Amino acid sequence: MKNVVADINIGHDLTNIRKLVNVAAEVIGIDTDIYIMPLKLNFDENAYTVLQGGKYIIFVSPEILQKDRITYLVIRMFIHELWHVKQMLEGWLTFNKTQTIATWNDESYTVTTKHKYRPWELEARQAESKYYKQVKQKLTEY
Repeated sequence: MKNVVADINIGHDLTNIRKLVNVAAEVIGIDTDIYIMPLKLNFDENAYTVLQGGKYIIFVSPEILQKDRITYLVIRMFIHELWHVKQMLEGWLTFNKTQTIATWNDESYTVTTKHKYRPWELEARQAESKYYKQVKQKLTEY
């Protein structure tokens, strides 16, 4: 298994989260560096993903990082966020510089589009269900 989690010091030991992200990336087919950082913006979500400066960054709730536990919800959350990385890597999903306009398969959406109706979010939620069992099984093998 390749280590895709970039080695940066965020003040927490992320042994379990690092393992989870590496396994999920392998299952999904991602072979690029992923940066895990504490959530900066106060959303109602536990995580979000951006492509910034050519780097894929998953911002995660500090509480989740501090606990460093692999749970059902944490597995699904990272599958979801890694699927967004895959969408961006494949060119299906892009954002403008201010993250206010998303382009999904050549169709533009503004931030006013409700989160639950964004097609890239629907696809990421489907990926959670599709890959959950496989990721969970592989976690037990490592």
